[in-house]
Amino acid sequence: MTRSIRQILLVDDSLQDTQLTQVALSACSQGFTIVTARDGAEALDYLYQRGKFEGLAHDPPVFVLLDLKMPGLDGFDVLRIAKQDENLRRVPIIVFTSSQHNVDIESCYRLGANAFVMKPVAFDELAKTMEAICGFWLRTNLGHTL
Repeated sequence: MTRSIRQILLVDDSLQDTQLTQVALSACSQGFTIVTARDGAEALDYLYQRGKFEGLAHDPPVFVLLDLKMPGLDGFDVLRIAKQDENLRRVPIIVFTSSQHNVDIESCYRLGANAFVMKPVAFDELAKTMEAICGFWLRTNLGHTL
């Protein structure tokens, strides 16, 4: 029995943030493929295997790193849609944003976010944050093995 490639979905409209996060995430996520989406619509296309992801059969990601503030469908929209879907609600969604607003934090948890993490500014802090996220979601938490 062949096991499919396990994937992490990174959703962010900032090319610079995406590139830096990919580098930091790659260092701690060996054995996992990082897929990027530039906005909420593309993230949903990946999750529902439509658009440019149509025909690319894949398991749901082991977790999603989701930015909030994006043009068009934002992180709140993706969170709302994914957590209302019976097939996607088990996928851990980690809101990964520069927002520190209590209303954003409360809204995300109300919508079903599994975690809310501030984006660090310095790369060394970003690397530590990615290591902590990988440590929990890929090694400590057994949900990704199901």
